[in-house]
Amino acid sequence: MSSAAEVRVGRPWPRLALAFAAAAAVFSLVQWATLHPVGVDGLFHIQCARLVRENLPRPWMAGFHWLEWTALRHDRFADFYWGFHVLLLPFAWLPPELGAKLAATFYASASCTVVYAALAAAGVRGAGLWYALGLAGSPIFLMRLSQNKAPVAMLGLVVGLVWALAARRRGAVALLALACAWVYPVLPLLASVAAAACAGTWIGDRRPPWREALAWAGGTVVGLVVHPDMPRNLSFLALNLSEALALRAGEFRPLPPSAFAADLGPLLAPFLAAVVLAARRWRGLDSSAWSFGLAALVLLAVTARHMRGIDFLPPFLVFFAAKVLAGPFSRTLSRLGPAGQRALVLVGLFLAAGFVAYQIPRAREVVRRNSTGVPARLAAAARWLREHTEPGELVINATAGDFEQLWVYNTHNTYLAGFNINFLDRQSPEVYRLYERAFRFGHPAALERLVERTGARYVVLTDRLHPEAFRRLAQAPGFETAYRDRSCLVLRATGAAPA
Repeated sequence: MSSAAEVRVGRPWPRLALAFAAAAAVFSLVQWATLHPVGVDGLFHIQCARLVRENLPRPWMAGFHWLEWTALRHDRFADFYWGFHVLLLPFAWLPPELGAKLAATFYASASCTVVYAALAAAGVRGAGLWYALGLAGSPIFLMRLSQNKAPVAMLGLVVGLVWALAARRRGAVALLALACAWVYPVLPLLASVAAAACAGTWIGDRRPPWREALAWAGGTVVGLVVHPDMPRNLSFLALNLSEALALRAGEFRPLPPSAFAADLGPLLAPFLAAVVLAARRWRGLDSSAWSFGLAALVLLAVTARHMRGIDFLPPFLVFFAAKVLAGPFSRTLSRLGPAGQRALVLVGLFLAAGFVAYQIPRAREVVRRNSTGVPARLAAAARWLREHTEPGELVINATAGDFEQLWVYNTHNTYLAGFNINFLDRQSPEVYRLYERAFRFGHPAALERLVERTGARYVVLTDRLHPEAFRRLAQAPGFETAYRDRSCLVLRATGAAPA
């Protein structure tokens, strides 16, 4: 039995260009539901790319020294997403918010084009219709891939990796594994998907893919070793994975069961139908169908535990369904005459266009709910701090999530917390306790002791704080208002000399 479907000969580039253009149109419509980049992490990544650009011809960041009170201090921090930041270099010359939006649109579209290429290479009839289903099948998927984060590039790499394992292309497997280790080395996910693909290849070909598995492992190890932050990248990887496994909030929370039906229903229905049919005709499946099907089951389990799994899930559901259901569909289609086939194709195109048109507004609404409507929200405050503080001076930011939006416009200062408040707890437990009392419970006395303990002069309160905590801290007796706009308030300790 063939290990994977033969790649069709001819000129695939026009179809790939059309697939890219369709994805770019969809992601552009979703992306511009808000003027601000979708989420806040995209600003961090574009700023990292700008720091890589400033360090050229050495294509990596100089020392990271902006979160010295946390476990991300300079001697422990590693650029976890180094390969992704290199990919962002073409966008690092643009204004940060525009660069983040355009980069996410480009790489998400490129990844989806890889999905179309896999469907076409598998010989799936009606690949364009299946592609449309996968592209717009989940509003949360569209929102997630509109964020300028590593999964926008990783999706294409992971789809290509599974295809290469099924096709037994050892060289491609090794190169893609290396690229994954540079772009987003989330090893438990990558190992699970690679293992599923190897198992599928074994079942489909009836011989174990030992060399392909070794190619994946070797490429991954080389990617981790040949890294500019080696060996800190290994300890930093362990730190990030331990935090991710412990979190159950935000994008780390499980996808609610209701969301599986409401958001993934159009994808799960054909996938489950394919599972039923495959259970009856499992000997007729080739290695690519098995590999993508088993990987889809792994990603379903991941999504049930972490909502972030939906970044990768839809294409795998669609590929398996297409491989299993395309055969019966083609046999039914062959019974129709040419006129009937043309009519059915037109109906399919009409339904696909209507489906995409229905899903895009839903995705835009999800984007609006998960993004601020204020572009460059903390830019003015960040610039004010840059102009009124000494180089490297510590600024206390009231929420860790505001670090990215301050840092992207102001690398002049250092900050108390960033990304995840637990990183502050790991490095400075005493400061963390004061931080929590001040900003979670709104205790002015704790804020005053925090300023004394850290030696900071300025505190940034933003609209991410609970309104009551914001009100109490804004009226704290030991502070005065130094700067205010509609998104934030900068307090200065009254015992500190003004700049």
